[in-house]
Amino acid sequence: MNPLKTTGSNVTTHNNHLENNTKQTVFHLIRYLPSVVVPSVFGLLAVAAYTRILSPDEYGVYILVFTTALFLQVFSLNWLYQSILRYYERYRNDDLTALFTTSLVLFCGTSLSISAILLFVLFYGDCLFDRRFGKVLFYLPLVYLSESGFKFILVYLRAMRESLRYSFHMSVNAMVKLAAALAFILLFRYRAEGILLGLAIASGAAFLWEALRMVRRWQPSLRRFSRKQSGKMLRFGLPLLGLVLLNLVLSVSDRYLLQAFKGAAEVGIYSAGYRVAETAVFGIVMFLNLAAFPVLIHVFEAEGEDRSRAL
Repeated sequence: MNPLKTTGSNVTTHNNHLENNTKQTVFHLIRYLPSVVVPSVFGLLAVAAYTRILSPDEYGVYILVFTTALFLQVFSLNWLYQSILRYYERYRNDDLTALFTTSLVLFCGTSLSISAILLFVLFYGDCLFDRRFGKVLFYLPLVYLSESGFKFILVYLRAMRESLRYSFHMSVNAMVKLAAALAFILLFRYRAEGILLGLAIASGAAFLWEALRMVRRWQPSLRRFSRKQSGKMLRFGLPLLGLVLLNLVLSVSDRYLLQAFKGAAEVGIYSAGYRVAETAVFGIVMFLNLAAFPVLIHVFEAEGEDRSRAL
């Protein structure tokens, strides 16, 4: 056998694989486009609407509660989301029912435990907050549960590379939560609570719909819960938690500092401008990551480290 011919054949095969994987990434990028554009547009519309309808104090209270829910979600569940993305490809053709069962049990156990702790703190620690902020804080467990559930099903859709379905849910969620929030504010005279209820309704409905579809598809059972898989997920996800938390602290701690020194009104004014800039800058990065990461994991599992590095 001619070694030069063999080498050339390997190079050609490698280039073909790289080209196919690159095309696959670009294909999904196009399908993910609505998931970035539509929420960005409606997010800017929401900022414009809320800052005109609500006082800076009320908008600031909403931002603080939502930011707290986001912080808790990242702290308690981001390790699980990252692990699902990492291990879906490995178990896709092997034991996906066990993976879904294990991740669903871990999700429900963690999110319900955090919600119970939140309710306990809010009931017995209400004296720690001013009256208005304390009242709105009681919506925190609801927002945390609904947003965490929505993220859970989105992570599975990304792992499955169902990019159109992902874009559909992201787009509808952006529209429904704005419409629901405006309805609560304008028709029922809610204030910051109206936005939080709109978030909970939009995200909770999407979670229930998609979770039921996944349950019918994979038919999870407690007997299929895998300690081995849960151990792998913990060992992979928990070390990443420090990095994610530090990033989150960098991005949201300014709101809490403003609340401590200046009050909720300043948080509202600051957050409105920040939201506009954030949408413009981070949307591009998020758009690329949505499509590229699941394909990279697929290549890593199927073809090895070298080809995933090349891609």
